[in-house]
Amino acid sequence: MENIKRKIYREFKVIDSTERTEMETSGGKRPILYVSDFSFSPPTDVYESQHAVFVVMEIAGLSQQNLGISYREGYLVIEGERKEPKTAKEIKVTKYHKKEIDYGPFLVKIKMNTRIDKEKIAADYKDGMLLVTLPKNVSRMVQKDLEIPITIK
Repeated sequence: MENIKRKIYREFKVIDSTERTEMETSGGKRPILYVSDFSFSPPTDVYESQHAVFVVMEIAGLSQQNLGISYREGYLVIEGERKEPKTAKEIKVTKYHKKEIDYGPFLVKIKMNTRIDKEKIAADYKDGMLLVTLPKNVSRMVQKDLEIPITIK
């Protein structure tokens, strides 16, 4: 029951802070759709500059082998699994006094509402923080003038 309460609280907290931040920085428009499935959703920040979109995710305790990142059909997809420490299993816990760390699989999809240069996407993982840099494809974003031929009949 406590786990359900924590998830509900966390979801409302995420919605509130996300909506407030988006309203302040994007004039009320949501530039990016954030979708999460599975056991838990790691804390994630998404922001952009003139040249790139940045995704920062707190995923302490994950090894590189338990983490996958891909870009598919306009979505950045980050998936992984944080395994519970063996010590908790070995000591046969009978009661938790505080349990805030989520374990298990996660899948996060972030919709990009701008063209991304897929060949230049980079991911860095250091000290439990993942930074994914998605450079914008500026050449495709700039619309070239198009001359429309006129057919005389």
